[in-house]
Amino acid sequence: MSSDAPPSIFTEEVIHALGPFLDLKRISTKVATDSVNFPMTVKPLHEGGKPVVLHPDGFFSGTTFTSPLWEQSQRDAIEKAGMVYLPFWSVNWLKNPGVEARLLASKIIKFDANQSKSEEQVDEISLEDKLKD
Repeated sequence: MSSDAPPSIFTEEVIHALGPFLDLKRISTKVATDSVNFPMTVKPLHEGGKPVVLHPDGFFSGTTFTSPLWEQSQRDAIEKAGMVYLPFWSVNWLKNPGVEARLLASKIIKFDANQSKSEEQVDEISLEDKLKD
């Protein structure tokens, strides 16, 4: 589902920088749920995996002032929706975009690997149960 959020040049730069590390078909922009709009999400690598919400600067509010309680409620909504929240900071990105792209990509890749291991463990447990029968 698409939101009416304004286009972000920074978001497009981040996506472009992640290109060497991730399949860009996995990245969606301006994704909305019932209660939260996300600038970027990364589709799970494995079926049944959790999508990752990439969130520049960690603020959902588009205003100068926001409430920490409201912001936390937005992060809680992400977790309840079965997604993983991954904030990153534009100030760091602007200082050294290459390093920040590698750091962000490495976090996503590690998360993908951990999800894959979890699936393998479930498969191993299922196989052990079948062998016991």
